[in-house]
Amino acid sequence: YTKQPISVFNCILPPPPQEHHVFTLRKHYFDGIDQHGNAVIAYAAELSFLGLRLPYSSVMFHNSDNALHEDACLKAAKLGENHRVFQQPNLSVSAQWQALDAPLNDIDLLNAAAFTDTDKYVRWHCHTPKAQFSCSLNGQYFQGLGYAETLTLTLEPWRLPLNELYWGRFLSPSHTLVWLEWRGANPLKLLYLDGRCYQNFILHQCRLLLPECGLHLNFREPAVIKDEPLLTLARRFPVLNRVFGKDFLKTRETKWKSRAELAIPGAPAEAGWALYEKVLWRA
Repeated sequence: YTKQPISVFNCILPPPPQEHHVFTLRKHYFDGIDQHGNAVIAYAAELSFLGLRLPYSSVMFHNSDNALHEDACLKAAKLGENHRVFQQPNLSVSAQWQALDAPLNDIDLLNAAAFTDTDKYVRWHCHTPKAQFSCSLNGQYFQGLGYAETLTLTLEPWRLPLNELYWGRFLSPSHTLVWLEWRGANPLKLLYLDGRCYQNFILHQCRLLLPECGLHLNFREPAVIKDEPLLTLARRFPVLNRVFGKDFLKTRETKWKSRAELAIPGAPAEAGWALYEKVLWRA
């Protein structure tokens, strides 16, 4: 018997009040890929835990030849209005996202996964599911379709009720596809196709299926962007060992980018770029 998640529409959140928690992690995620396959991924995070306040900024550049350049610093980035700007002079990056789609609803993922053993939350706000992005990075300029979201946790990540996490997005001129899946004690599936929410999708290594719509998303040329445990980051910034236990730092993240093709019955197949990831959780 598999516990079914409660209706996602019961988990839509109002704007957060002023709150004080022992642990708070707010992670702003940005990405963009140009027509040649040059991918930019940026993070701006703020961690508060037991009196420790720690800002973090990083940028990854995975070029069209599948070479990765990555840099990070323990300094706050400038995010701008609506969190659609990312500026970090220490990383030689300045980028902005001009929204093309309406925001998705702000969701408490713990409630959506029927995890009721805490009054804490994991707020997932996909405020920019599709955008036109432009980026200046180390003197180079890139533009194309991009994506941005904000994740806020007051539950410590090593207490999340999951063993595996899958996330991804596909963008094309006419369609926007965003998906998230938790596998573990409290499974959860959320997929948004052009703003409409579905829950019964099937994710395989090289494709994603949404049977009720006859949708197929095929990953044509997957390339690994990154495949490493969180320990790698903690070695560079040892202060993270004070917050995250040794076992949790074994959590392993794999990111891919891929040319992809979206097929929906009654419409022409459409090509675009997908970015997606798998996280093997350790607690």
